[in-house]
Amino acid sequence: MIRSHAVALLLLCLLAIAPPASGQRPELGAELAVSGLVFDNFFQAPDHLPKESITAGAVDARVGPRLGNGSLWVYGRAGATSYEGLDTSVLVGGGVMVDASRHALDLQVTRETDRPTLDVGDEVEPAEVVRANGEYGYRVTDDWELKALGEFESHDFEVSDGQSGDLATAGGAVRFRGWGYDFSPEVGARWGRRDANDPGEDYDQSAVYVQVRSVPVSPLYLSFRYRHRTRDYTVADPLADNAGRSDDRDQLVALADYRIAGPVSLFGYWAWETADSSKETRVFTTQYLIVGVRARW
Repeated sequence: MIRSHAVALLLLCLLAIAPPASGQRPELGAELAVSGLVFDNFFQAPDHLPKESITAGAVDARVGPRLGNGSLWVYGRAGATSYEGLDTSVLVGGGVMVDASRHALDLQVTRETDRPTLDVGDEVEPAEVVRANGEYGYRVTDDWELKALGEFESHDFEVSDGQSGDLATAGGAVRFRGWGYDFSPEVGARWGRRDANDPGEDYDQSAVYVQVRSVPVSPLYLSFRYRHRTRDYTVADPLADNAGRSDDRDQLVALADYRIAGPVSLFGYWAWETADSSKETRVFTTQYLIVGVRARW
């Protein structure tokens, strides 16, 4: 659980960096996205076994007041994802976004039920997932931005209760903005730890990434990212299944968003990931593609 004093500290930080409302009445901001998804090797079968692909459909909506001449947005969020052959996952939550001259904040808290969890444990099964993630950026100069990154995830599995647990990560990044919207690179790193109900599922985690954003023409936004992540399992029992286990994953992500008319845009998101592990059954490759339509007001 996120402790109350941590929430209070975040609110104080928000008040400190949020621009004044200038006596203006807030406007209502909204975003609606409808998308289709295709997952290749959804169940993360090892390289030597048959793989299964599934499809899904998703809807995601955010709505809330925009303050400070639109630079502060406080919103509620709701969504659902219907997976082929699996239960529908439902998400509710909210967040805060700030885009001021020197400060930027993106803070979000969500709760998702019946989510097929791909990233925790050795098998895909539904879980209730509570996530809080935040990113704060400060422009130290016109060309350079420093970022603080944080994330907390709580997984509650109905079947494999030993897999249930909490993952907390923190890190930082540096983004260069000196070339404007044409080409903006960023490098960052995160470190974290997971504590599970079963001590044999505890691990330390680290990740480094390189990301490039670009707006080559005004309607088109592009983003490319490479990430390398390592997990080292911290199991005291030398006879335990995960004793001495280490996992490495490399991920490539590409995102495109093209505004076609007014508030409406088309978007695509592709992710490819390869996993290597000292545990033979956790060596696999997977990828997924999301294509959809988004409207922002």
